[in-house]
Parts: sequence; structure tokens; C-alpha cells
Amino acid sequence: MEPIHCQSSDPNVAAVVAEHLQGLGGPAAIIANSEGRGVIGASIEGQGIWGQSVKSTGVVGISTDGHGVQAESTTGTASIGKSDSGIGVHGVAASNSGVLGTSGSGIGVHGATDTGEAAIRGDHHADGFAGVFNGQALVTKDLHVGGNIHLKGDVQLEGADVAEQFEIESVDDLDGVDPGCVMVLMGDDRVRVCDRSYDRRVAGVLSGAGGYRPGLVLDRRSSEGRLPLALVGKAWCKVDADPSPVTVGDLLTTSSTPGHAMRADDPSRAFGAVLGKALADVPAGRSLIPVLVSPQ
Repeated sequence: MEPIHCQSSDPNVAAVVAEHLQGLGGPAAIIANSEGRGVIGASIEGQGIWGQSVKSTGVVGISTDGHGVQAESTTGTASIGKSDSGIGVHGVAASNSGVLGTSGSGIGVHGATDTGEAAIRGDHHADGFAGVFNGQALVTKDLHVGGNIHLKGDVQLEGADVAEQFEIESVDDLDGVDPGCVMVLMGDDRVRVCDRSYDRRVAGVLSGAGGYRPGLVLDRRSSEGRLPLALVGKAWCKVDADPSPVTVGDLLTTSSTPGHAMRADDPSRAFGAVLGKALADVPAGRSLIPVLVSPQ
């Protein structure tokens, strides 16, 4: 069979139009079989390849040795896959790439959806990887992982403390509770603002005050009345220096000023009631300073 060459000089008229409607013809609008490239679509301003089908596949490209479908565009979209109820682009490969998207300055592969389905999905039915990224991966929202996470490098967290959510003793108490408050234990999963000195129930500092944010929050729940409590690390803390001046490195304990820490001057009473160490000076009065949280 002689090759077919179609050309259009009008930029608004397609060189080739293939449509597959329900009940007409075979299962696809275009079928291309080749030992090299099944279909080559090149466009200066528009789409390289555009295929439309009501019930079946808009474009099918099959190749035994090369690319099933290759689309190139200098300014527009090389290939668009759109489906109202199925899959926009479906790539299957026995030993190479099912779908390959390459771009010099834009996006190689873009998937978008307005429903609850995944915009881009990769399924591997053996023990291999459903997706491989040779480079950095950016996730702008939540990342949900249903299995284990294996790391060969470090976990770099931008926050400053390890916190755990606790339930405030009552929702009404939230009016007087804010980040930086020193909290004491009230039972299983419950804390309240400290209000007495050298309280051995001291648990930590409510995270999020000043310039520090929690790097890791344990036992996070969506229920009302729960706040993250800094258990280890750096956090901003309310300090009352009226009983005694506070200097860098001083051990801190609870004070009788609600929600505040103070310098631990009495070693006999401080045992078991230490909140952590001061990271800034407070000569007198009340202030919000960074502390190294380490209850002991």
C-alpha cells in the first residue's frame, strides 16, 4: 500500500480528521501499526495529535520497537487525552515507558481532574515501582501513604519541636490558652494550664508561639479542643522572672503565674518538675522567650 500524505495550507483546517461514532466502523478512530513510530504528530501552534471517540479509544498507537505515539509541538500542546468517564491517556509497555512526556521548559505530563479520581495514576501489578522520579518531587498539599516509607537520606523537617496533640481539660478553657503556655498533665490525653510552682505534672509547652512551629505532631486528630504540646525541642515559652531573674541555660519549672515558667532555684523541689532550659535572658517581669523543652 502506498503511504498517504495529507496537507492543509489553512491553519484552521486539519490535514487529517478521524472520528469514531457509536455503531460505526471499528473500535478506534485511528489505528497505526509500525515497526518504528506508529503515529507522528507535529504542530507549530496547535495540537500535534487529537483523537476523539464517543465510546472507545480516540487514538491508539502500537509499535514493536519504537514509540507507539509521538507528538511534538513548539508552542502548544503536543498531545491531549480527555475522557468524560474513562481514562484520558492509557500507556502500556512490556519493557519500556508506557507514557513518556518530555519538555524543555514546560510540563512533560500533565493530568487534571475535577472528580475524586486521581489525575495521574500508575499501577504496577508485580513488585516494581508504579512511578519513578529521577529528580525532586514537589507536593503542595497532603501526602497520603498507605504503606511503609523507605529512606536512604535524611528527613529534614522545617519545624523546631516534636509535639503531640492533647485534649485541653475543657473546651471552655481554650479562651485562656494560647501557644507558649506551660501545661501540666491531668490524666490520659488531657492537659491544663499550670498554676502552681514546681508542679511535677509538667508536660511541656503549647507549640506554635514566636517563630517556631512544630516539626512533627503525633496523635493528630480532627476533634475540637486538641492542641499540639511541644515535648522535645525548641519552643517559645511564657516566663515569669519576678520570682528570680532568668539567664541562658537556667533550668525552668512551673510557676504560680498561670501558663508561665520560672527559674528553678530549689534543686530539692525541681527534681521531676523541670520543663527545660532557657535560651534567652529575662532580667525581670514576664516575657515570651525560646526554651529547650526537655521535661525531667
